[in-house]
Amino acid sequence: MEYNGGLDKYGLKAINSPGLGEKLGELLGLSGAVIIPANTATVRISGTTGLTEDMQLPASATEQIMLAFQNVEDTLVAAGVQDGWRAVYDLTTYHTGSLDDPEVGSALEAAFEKYLHGNKPTWAAIGVANLYQGARIEIRVTAALKA
Repeated sequence: MEYNGGLDKYGLKAINSPGLGEKLGELLGLSGAVIIPANTATVRISGTTGLTEDMQLPASATEQIMLAFQNVEDTLVAAGVQDGWRAVYDLTTYHTGSLDDPEVGSALEAAFEKYLHGNKPTWAAIGVANLYQGARIEIRVTAALKA
């Protein structure tokens, strides 16, 4: 079922299947599928962690997650995506540790609220053994370049 959301501005169509897809979309803030027109210019950014400018990782998962989302925003803007996270239609997060960790869940919820502003990209969360310099999260996104 197609729904209206932030991606409409870019000519993208966000879809969630009836029933389970709609429930998961609301619960997790994601789309089951996104249709991208052939003429849409896109930006894909490489994996981004919660490193500070002096190449340090904050100790807490919350700080790392919030900083990783900010680092993605900064990279998107630098690449010409004026709306930053609002233009993201595909999101992959890589995590060490458990996604069931309450700190991680709360931090992801706060990051989605702060940065996505109701945008619902497709999203895959993948557990991994380790990440660059011991990071707790790494994020890779694809965004529409222009509205």
